[in-house]
Amino acid sequence: MALPRWIALLSLLACACVRYGFEPRASEPPSADRGGANLDAAPRDARGEGAADRALERHLSDGPPGPTDLRRDLPTAALSWTPTPPLGSQEHLYGVWGRTDSDRFATGYNGTLLRFSVAGGWKKEPLSTVQHLYQVWGTSTTVWLVGNGGTVLQATTASPGWLPSPIPVVPPLAQLVAIHGSGPSDVWIVGMGGIALHHGPPWSALGSLSDHLASIWVRPQGEAFALAGIARRVYRFPSASTPPVIEPIPGASAELAWITGCPTGELLVCGLDGQVFRRSASAASWTPMPTPSPAHLQVVACRSASEIYVAGATDSTGAVGVVLRWNGAIWKDVSPKGAPMLNALWIGQQVIVAVGRSGTILEAKLP
Repeated sequence: MALPRWIALLSLLACACVRYGFEPRASEPPSADRGGANLDAAPRDARGEGAADRALERHLSDGPPGPTDLRRDLPTAALSWTPTPPLGSQEHLYGVWGRTDSDRFATGYNGTLLRFSVAGGWKKEPLSTVQHLYQVWGTSTTVWLVGNGGTVLQATTASPGWLPSPIPVVPPLAQLVAIHGSGPSDVWIVGMGGIALHHGPPWSALGSLSDHLASIWVRPQGEAFALAGIARRVYRFPSASTPPVIEPIPGASAELAWITGCPTGELLVCGLDGQVFRRSASAASWTPMPTPSPAHLQVVACRSASEIYVAGATDSTGAVGVVLRWNGAIWKDVSPKGAPMLNALWIGQQVIVAVGRSGTILEAKLP
């Protein structure tokens, strides 16, 4: 005997609910089993959606739960990334710099140093240290590496072997995390515990500042800017012999990670929650450059005021890497597919290079 039409419709609806994962929700107060969270009373965004709404939207559109990809709604632009074949090392990489497009260096965990040449590609270079190496920077004649344990190594064109650089005494567990300069006689190193070193030559200690320092950028004329990422402010050194001036970054709401400069003199910083701030070449004030994604940004690089790149990961897991490009008007997604968190960028004459977790090295031709 045929079922009444209304019963058949209810049966069909029940099957659909099971197929797509819906189930009725009873009107019940928050309980300990649900963590005591009242999702209906949670904060909502400009579209009137709460976290539960957005999580359900992602679940329905993306299928099984996985790393949150916050880039889906970003406009995209063409940038063809080429991965480097596996080098036999899966160490996380944190620094990249090049003398030229055909002579580049990358540094990372456990004393990892890689060097690129046109003839041989990326090759691992032996070092006498197993300390984590966070950054690399140099000039046409000298290259320096900095890292844990107060490690500073240097190699020159006249003496290509990697030797300890004669820096002032620092704590044995000192983390030296960043290096930059305007030339071989004006090199700066900063680190945790407010460590700031300057190479005049020789190397000298500038005292210990009150904040951990995460990054350093030096203008061609010698003015240096050290980023205190946790404190969300910048120490501006007019010169190595002048006490620094503190510049707060209004509106910064989370930790900042990197500072860099543009050829026109502008400064940029980036950090967690998709934060990017810009400072003009002359005014000592910082203004936000809102990104459309609350990504964990690790690095910012500038080719011009209308070509700026930021990179990091879509969230704190670091599973999905992200690269955004500013074209002078809007941010566009230029992320490499399948890459994990990216920790450093280097812009050459014709290429941009990104390095990150698990030995990731990618490069793309610049537009």
